[in-house]
Amino acid sequence: MPPGHRTLRRDSPGGRRGRQELSLLACGPAAGRTEGGDPAVSTSVQPPVQPAQTESPLLQIENLRKTFTVRSSLLGARRELVAVDSVNLSIPAGSTLGLVGESGSGKSTLANMVSGLLAPTQGQVLIEGNRVHDGRGRVSLRGDQGAQIVFQDPYSSLNPRMPVRRLLAEPLQVAPRVPRAEREQRVKELLDQVGLPESAMDKFPHEFSGGQRQRIVIARALARRPRLLVCDEPVSALDVSVQSQILNLLKDLQKELGLTYLFIGHGLESVGFMSDQLAVMYLGRIVEQGPAHQVLGRPVHPYTQALITSSEAVPFRDGGTVELQGEIPSPLNPPSGCVFRTRCPLATDICAEKRPELTPRESTRLAACHHR
Repeated sequence: MPPGHRTLRRDSPGGRRGRQELSLLACGPAAGRTEGGDPAVSTSVQPPVQPAQTESPLLQIENLRKTFTVRSSLLGARRELVAVDSVNLSIPAGSTLGLVGESGSGKSTLANMVSGLLAPTQGQVLIEGNRVHDGRGRVSLRGDQGAQIVFQDPYSSLNPRMPVRRLLAEPLQVAPRVPRAEREQRVKELLDQVGLPESAMDKFPHEFSGGQRQRIVIARALARRPRLLVCDEPVSALDVSVQSQILNLLKDLQKELGLTYLFIGHGLESVGFMSDQLAVMYLGRIVEQGPAHQVLGRPVHPYTQALITSSEAVPFRDGGTVELQGEIPSPLNPPSGCVFRTRCPLATDICAEKRPELTPRESTRLAACHHR
């Protein structure tokens, strides 16, 4: 077994998911099955099967930018905060793009724009060729056409005064409506898909564990049969043993329903396990992008190297180590040129004078660095 490799195995609570196994460093689809017939993840790092490059992407993000106007005090001068800057990404149908970066990198702001909760300042988000926002910044897609989001904290994202029956039926009342007579059956189907019994329908969120609440959140996101799920750090608030169950559940659902994921997280091990492609974000910009097993195994950008160096769960295999110094700069006052230069051991004068563009490094890799 390779150094740093860990495998978690736990029994999932109820439902038809049974015993689950998670290889935290696997970067591709499951390679076999357990004796009970449930999916099992390979215990070695395997490259993911890459989607055909000729496929039209299900999600297309074009030159996306989001700024906020803020004041330091009530009478202070207005200042512009750039949360997301010139992001271009695409995800083929049925695959997963992982997005990693420190807190303050702009990951959640990007997730909110993709899901329609925020309107972009510039650029556009397309789902199956249809714009998420119209020219006035309003959501232009129906609930069953756009993306659904799974938030980080399952308790705060559920109404504590609603039983599960109402929580899952509420999205079905949004146009186009599901007939009342069909809603009950749909709620039962959703609970079965996420491995919860029908008896959960009449319980309230506080009666469930954290992992069970996250299953309910996932079920609610699936209610309108979306093709795209935005998973915004869906396991970071859960225990490690429960994380393995939720990640395996998401893998199962992707295979069964043909889902496409934008998977956002801090932990490289969980993001690497879920992702086919991986993008690294720093201070609102993408600094490296490529197949997950290549980015984790042979990182190009110093920031990616630093993230892997700081992660004990990911065995660093090539390219040296980089120790992060200091905190991420304020987006209100970003460094000139390369935004990572104030923490980068490779920084030279050109890094302060010119912003590096995201350019090809290999046939499948992109990176934004003057020295790599």
